[in-house]
Amino acid sequence: MSGTSRISSLTDSVSSKLSARERIYLIVFCISALGVGSYFFFNTLSSSLAITLEQVELMREDLAEVRAGEAHFLEMKAKREAYQKKLKKNKLDLGKLMERIAQEEGITIEDFKEKRRVLDDVLDGKKKREEVVVAYSQEVTIRSAQLDQLSRFLEKLEADSSPVRVTSISLRTSSQDRQELRFIKLSVTTYKSEADK
Repeated sequence: MSGTSRISSLTDSVSSKLSARERIYLIVFCISALGVGSYFFFNTLSSSLAITLEQVELMREDLAEVRAGEAHFLEMKAKREAYQKKLKKNKLDLGKLMERIAQEEGITIEDFKEKRRVLDDVLDGKKKREEVVVAYSQEVTIRSAQLDQLSRFLEKLEADSSPVRVTSISLRTSSQDRQELRFIKLSVTTYKSEADK
């Protein structure tokens, strides 16, 4: 006897023992149980669908952030490459530039001291790189100058197309005139990309 015929014989024997009223109750109970089961099934399905949609929305937001970050990254990368190009092309003689601008402003520079320092960010000292960034600094002394002269001098230095920065300055003012500066010590640096030695 197959499983289907057993079930049909069981339902026939149960239904034959039940009255018409009991049969209606049994049908109502089965329909109710089916309805409650369907409700829980669809409720679980819809809540899992809502969770999935929420996860998809979060993924979309993350993707939008990544795309926004990509644009910023590409912009920063372009700036970095442009700056590296500028460093490679930098053939500036810092001492001559300073003398020329000082002459234009009527300032006399004394005691040029040049320093060369490799700016290497590689932690492994044994590892050689093809090119490194080198900082060339000129430490100079100016015995006296007016405040506006020094201001124009520094402005012209940093306005040069080469990467030039005033890295330190110390000065004294005259006791009679605050616009008159005495004993100015100045450190100016330019940066170049060179072959690693």
